Amino acid sequence: MENENIRENENLNPEETETENVVVPEEISAETVEGAIEETIEEMTLEDEEVSSDEDIIGEEWQVEDAPIAVELTEEELAAIREAKKKRTAKVLIISGIVALFVALCAAFYCYSEGVGSKTAIDTPMQVSELYLTGMNDNVKFQSPLTTIFKTMLGKEKDAVMTINGKAVDEDIFSYITNMLGLNSVSSLIQTGMLTSIENFKWDMPEYTTGLSYLEYAKGLGLNSLIPIYSLVADGEKHGIALTEEEEKKIRDGIEELKAQYGENFELALKQNGFDSEETMFEVQKIDALAEKTSKDVQADISKYVSTDEIIKNEAQEKVTVKHILIAFDSDMTGDVTDEMKDTAKKTAEEVLAKVKKGEDFDKLVEKYNQDPGATDEGYTFAADGSMVKAFEDASFALKVGETSELVATSYGYHIIKRIERKVSMQDYMEYIMSTSKVKIKKGKFNDTGITINLEDYFGAPAE
Repeated sequence: MENENIRENENLNPEETETENVVVPEEISAETVEGAIEETIEEMTLEDEEVSSDEDIIGEEWQVEDAPIAVELTEEELAAIREAKKKRTAKVLIISGIVALFVALCAAFYCYSEGVGSKTAIDTPMQVSELYLTGMNDNVKFQSPLTTIFKTMLGKEKDAVMTINGKAVDEDIFSYITNMLGLNSVSSLIQTGMLTSIENFKWDMPEYTTGLSYLEYAKGLGLNSLIPIYSLVADGEKHGIALTEEEEKKIRDGIEELKAQYGENFELALKQNGFDSEETMFEVQKIDALAEKTSKDVQADISKYVSTDEIIKNEAQEKVTVKHILIAFDSDMTGDVTDEMKDTAKKTAEEVLAKVKKGEDFDKLVEKYNQDPGATDEGYTFAADGSMVKAFEDASFALKVGETSELVATSYGYHIIKRIERKVSMQDYMEYIMSTSKVKIKKGKFNDTGITINLEDYFGAPAE
């Protein structure tokens, strides 16, 4: 058949055309047959229709470059091919399953070691910013290792111990705050007489109020103190708050002045104050400056950052804002109150209340008669949490916006209370950003953070 010309589109008849019939001996394995068939199919081009099943191979005619070849397989041979395919598929599935199981076990171990799924990062001692940290435990979690790997590959957050609202906290800053708060704990022990010699102190000793080691306690305090600062800075950056070149230069100049002041002892001074480098001091001061700048911008117009409705919706407890006029029993606050003083105060309070009921301007009456030295133009905003005297609290929450109370007696005197439209303060804003903060901790970096300060530099060597 080497010299035959095959005309294009010619119908070939196996009986009339010189062909080679491929007959597979019985002793040839199914795998060999399968291989031969697949090799043949790869070299052939189906002339009229596709092969849709093994049976289509039987008796079909194929167009090749030099000659038509017909492949004929028996049912037994096809069955052998099918069986071989099943075995091969089973092997692939078994191997894939083993690989998948191994990967899953490795991932499970890695996730466990990184704390994935843990509700909170650590049992943080909520004492440093108690007011702002209500409910924060639910928002403090370990960062997923997959996220860590992905961001590391992208060159992001390489040196971060954690992120607070997406703002990275580098390990040198976290180390600094841990060192300083750890030092404060030791200093407090010495001042209260609970520690007589630093020779008897170890960082793995249990802290007496929490049971955490003093190292972990310092980390917890560090975390607590960083959350409000970085939450504020992160929010400020979203609103375009940044330090100018002049502001950064001012920080640099201040550090240069310290270098000149300490001379060759500057590096030692850095270490004694918890800084591992001059750059760490710069970054710490930069964060402080950003927080201060953002705070001023928020106080100038809180609504630019968050609406009053959003703050109220997010609060765990309802709050009221009130103004009041206090007619004190003892205007001099000497503490000695007589019945005569009470009678005099009540008479004055009734006169002022009459003016209020006549519709006189409440703010002007506050300005003229109020004897509360702690009152502000914004009034008091508070929840029913015991932060105010019970009678004052109850009367305030009983009022509707715009309503004024009757005389309310407390240990201070007689109050005339007016509930006003809710005002949000800087404290309300801080509580809001704290309760909505998302803290993701890299467990490995967090665990590796230690105390680097030398206690002897502060408290002297123990006595011989």
